[in-house]
Amino acid sequence: MKKFFSLIELLVVIAIIGILTSILLPSIAKSREKAKQAVCLSQLKQSGAMVIMSLGDQNGYYHSPQSTGTGTYYNPLWSNWLQRAVAEVDDQVFLCPSRENPQWSSGWGSYASRTSNNGNPKFDGSRGGDINYVELESSDWLVGDGWNNGANYAWHRMTTDSTTWKAQPWMLHLERGNMLFADGSVKSMTSADYAKSGFSIGWSMSKTAVSF
Repeated sequence: MKKFFSLIELLVVIAIIGILTSILLPSIAKSREKAKQAVCLSQLKQSGAMVIMSLGDQNGYYHSPQSTGTGTYYNPLWSNWLQRAVAEVDDQVFLCPSRENPQWSSGWGSYASRTSNNGNPKFDGSRGGDINYVELESSDWLVGDGWNNGANYAWHRMTTDSTTWKAQPWMLHLERGNMLFADGSVKSMTSADYAKSGFSIGWSMSKTAVSF
């Protein structure tokens, strides 16, 4: 009975382990990302439910982040508004688990939200530029995975066209991005889906700009 591997046998075993690792690791990574994608979809679904639930307290308006012409620079950011409006909500609900170094501070760095145009205050406490929720169609996008290569502070403001200071969709879930719609539904979006929703540009998982 042999007690030890020969050098050749040892090299063969190492080679087999290397092959199995190269096969299994991508599969494991893909499974982990799918799990994160599912968590992200669930969080957006929770956010949508909270938005709809709290609209009555906001006279039917949604706090959309946008600079304004009313002497103040920001509305209460959408996630900060919900964090204040809904007792004991976990801040992590507003952060995609697939993002690197996710941080939430009074709404900064949260999922990207549909921006509004500059405008006068619509109700007491508004900082201007809020969205009248009843004017949205059920198929209108509201909040989703977004990234901006110009300045990290603008991650929370999303637009459909190319700009260096607002966010566009980020397909960081295996080349898909998640989106919450005005009717409370959520969807895992392909580039074709984004194009149907009016977006002209977005970002791949590797933060490479792509056209829709």
